[in-house]
Amino acid sequence: MRNFAFALFFLFLCVSCDMMAQEQIGLRLDKYSGVNSITLNPANSAHFALGWDLNLVGAGVFLEQNYLFASPTNIPDLLRNSDSVGFAPDIEGLPTSIPPTILVDFYNDNKTRFLSSYQEILGPSILININKNHGIGIQTKLRAAVGGFNIDNDLSYYKYQDIELGNPLEIEPFAITGMVWQEYALNYSYAQDIGSSRVSFGGSLKLMKAYESFFLDVSKPIISTKIENDSIAINDFDVRMGFTTASQSQEAFANEFTGQGFGLDLGASFLIEPDNGDYFARIGVAILDLGKVNFSTQSEKYRLQNTTPADLSAEDFNGVTTKDEAFKALSSAIIGDSLAAKQPAGYSLWAPTALSVQGDIQFKKNLFVGGSWVQRIPFSPLSVKRNNSLSLYPRFETRWFSVGVPLVLYNWQDFRLGTSMRIGFLTFGSDNIGSFVGKSALTGMDFYFSLKANPFTLNFFGGGGDRRKGKSVKCYKF
Repeated sequence: MRNFAFALFFLFLCVSCDMMAQEQIGLRLDKYSGVNSITLNPANSAHFALGWDLNLVGAGVFLEQNYLFASPTNIPDLLRNSDSVGFAPDIEGLPTSIPPTILVDFYNDNKTRFLSSYQEILGPSILININKNHGIGIQTKLRAAVGGFNIDNDLSYYKYQDIELGNPLEIEPFAITGMVWQEYALNYSYAQDIGSSRVSFGGSLKLMKAYESFFLDVSKPIISTKIENDSIAINDFDVRMGFTTASQSQEAFANEFTGQGFGLDLGASFLIEPDNGDYFARIGVAILDLGKVNFSTQSEKYRLQNTTPADLSAEDFNGVTTKDEAFKALSSAIIGDSLAAKQPAGYSLWAPTALSVQGDIQFKKNLFVGGSWVQRIPFSPLSVKRNNSLSLYPRFETRWFSVGVPLVLYNWQDFRLGTSMRIGFLTFGSDNIGSFVGKSALTGMDFYFSLKANPFTLNFFGGGGDRRKGKSVKCYKF
């Protein structure tokens, strides 16, 4: 069985090592992750080593892109020296007596461009393990995501500037979407011993109530010609866009829902040689965020389409001060009719659906190497897209303490090194520690934490806390 487990685990690593992450791996793969672990696989609730787990508060912030960078700096340094930041295209070739401490510049390479931002606040959430075989969980979350991938390299700053006047330019299709939504999830999983192994199946049903959203969908190649630095001739064009309007007439974020939908997570998990809450190896697979949100009110939708040549210039927007005026100017320049672009309100956005594969193996007591592969599954261009992500997570782990080093590859392109630590009921970490320490090219950031409560023993250093061991402080038993 052990030889089979090693072979299966390393097969998983080899198959997924070319893929890649806002997955906050230090919160998900730890054996004591509890209610946090069902975000990666809903079947994990039945495998939790303790009787119950209560999340008090948790949050994560993720941002990554490859369009521009600030260098040499990190997040704390950038905040301290925000008044000494220079923009490279403005100062290159110009004499300056005091050079900027931090230089912001654009990438000039051949990679396709992407932008990914994800923020999450995990509110009061609980997991209860009943009679060793059943897991029940409730999660409350506030989520915000913006994603755009496979954006044509010709839209890079230097690439576009270097295109000679009169030369044709073809922009490949791409889409950018974003959504802010509240999520309420009900989780259930069932586990059963099979010989020397243990298998569980689980699911999470989610109610999603959205505050705001937007989309930009370039559904076919844009055939164009650069005629001046601020003007372009468009020969073929078909772009759809839409957004909610609840906050547009207010100075602050409107705390009201503009859309609603349902989502579903489904998963299975397999423990090899489980032992009183411990195990030799764990393998899991899940489908995450299968569902969509419908926006019918407080939304606007436009389609800009032409089949005859049209010139688009900055002069078309002279005097434009409002959003309505901007869309009328676009519609007039591209279609020839200022009102033709507007369409009936209402659209749907798919949730950030993904395939999730996880693996974890205990080489020696308290020494683990885990990994996860998350691959986005966009059902439509109008999907909130998450990063493709692969991460390895070697760690030292006990009941009351763990420390690990996540190794993460983003979207087939960029490798990141992180760190994660759990001390008692507090977990914190980053999958991109370089954004906070050292000074290099800063392109994003990643940070997360979680504060929770679960069963504990009076013998703090005795390694207790398992629902089947130790003399616990009195609490309700499930």
